[in-house]
Amino acid sequence: MTYATAAPIYRAAGWVGVLPLPSGRKSPPPDGYTGETGAWPSDDDIAEWVTKKADGNLGLRLPDGVVGIDVDDYGSKKGADTLAELEARYGPLPATWSSTSRGDGPSRIHLFRCPEDLKLPGVPGTSIEAIQYHHRYCVVWPSVVEGRRYRWYTPD
Repeated sequence: MTYATAAPIYRAAGWVGVLPLPSGRKSPPPDGYTGETGAWPSDDDIAEWVTKKADGNLGLRLPDGVVGIDVDDYGSKKGADTLAELEARYGPLPATWSSTSRGDGPSRIHLFRCPEDLKLPGVPGTSIEAIQYHHRYCVVWPSVVEGRRYRWYTPD
């Protein structure tokens, strides 16, 4: 599976910000398609990337109204502890879809619907980052980085 195979699947499911990434890497995305003033890819952009960047990884620029909570919990990163502290203070997050290449552990990007004008702090806690349409993007299935394939996990 590659960008060329998966990009049409994501577009058909309603994801607009389907970005090609270099094969085996998380970055860089195409210039001008991320950040506050980034453009949203057109059908023509996707068609060109499917041809020219066919074997690449895939990144999703999240739409306004969806945020990702990226928890890193490996090596010296202890995002699961930080998330537990934040949930003890503010309440638990609901079960949701998540993306990771690190298996069933706590390292993953949890996706949530939110008000369209919500802007979270970029770093809500140690080893946790917010992914929002105006800041960052998600690396998702079928991407492979460091020999690990990204997968989607259901809320249950």
